[in-house]
Amino acid sequence: AFGLEDVKKQGQFLHQVLSQVDGFLLMDLHNLFCQVVNFGVDPEELLRSYPLELVREIHISGGSYSVSSEKAGRRIRRDTHDDAVPEEVFAILESTLPLFENLEFVILERLGNTMKAESSRESFREDFLRLREVVRGQGH
Repeated sequence: AFGLEDVKKQGQFLHQVLSQVDGFLLMDLHNLFCQVVNFGVDPEELLRSYPLELVREIHISGGSYSVSSEKAGRRIRRDTHDDAVPEEVFAILESTLPLFENLEFVILERLGNTMKAESSRESFREDFLRLREVVRGQGH
């Protein structure tokens, strides 16, 4: 999204596109978190604007910050898949998992080239175990 209006319209747009092709939605919760951070929106309100009945997959990842060249040093959260999953993303997952009635998969993502150090591999293992705990705790 390039602005708050884009963020507000995404759910409706996705519903229109996917209903035309009997499609499904892959919900990227870190991407949603980026929009929450970058545009100051409420995560559950934003999530509820999406066609949740069409969500079959959830992707969980981490990311990083970059500095905007256009906004005088403003930090921008990016969905770069290059770091551990933020606690806020796990919190969003835990609080909203029951909303996804047609969910089939929850996938943890991280770029392989970001796990060269043992500490990075360990944080990925910890993220995986935490994700498994959350999903199993919700009966999935």
